[in-house]
Amino acid sequence: MPDGDFTVDSRSRSDARWIVTYTVSDGPIAYYLYERPARQATLLFVRRPKLTEYRLARMEPVEFPARDGLRLYGYLTLPPGREPRNLPLVLLVHGGPWARDVWGYDRDVQWLAHRVRGAAGELPRVHRVREGLPQRRRPRVGRQDADRRARRLPSR
Repeated sequence: MPDGDFTVDSRSRSDARWIVTYTVSDGPIAYYLYERPARQATLLFVRRPKLTEYRLARMEPVEFPARDGLRLYGYLTLPPGREPRNLPLVLLVHGGPWARDVWGYDRDVQWLAHRVRGAAGELPRVHRVREGLPQRRRPRVGRQDADRRARRLPSR
């Protein structure tokens, strides 16, 4: 099986049977019935079966240091089958430090990657001037305390 994430969506009262989803970044979500006593999984269905006909781009986690020394985290998707050199990059920003992108299939990112562009998501957002002075925000759900300390802001 390719790299992916399993999630238990539902369980029987006896906890012997689970409905499990398997998520990958380069394909559709698959649903399985997992029989715990037998340790056996049976494919129930695939959410978007037409996607299995295409070679889709993989989403890879990336991290790098910011100028202030803290780490920035995001995801990078490169066109499948292309040398990852000198490609144009589209940066997809999100809504601020209290929201984050998730790893998995993203139709917009796939569309960009198949037009020979890289796509990076969940990287710092610069506020528009109408929202106040431009400032860099850190997009890290679960990592806000380190960001507050770095910016010397009070805890919530």
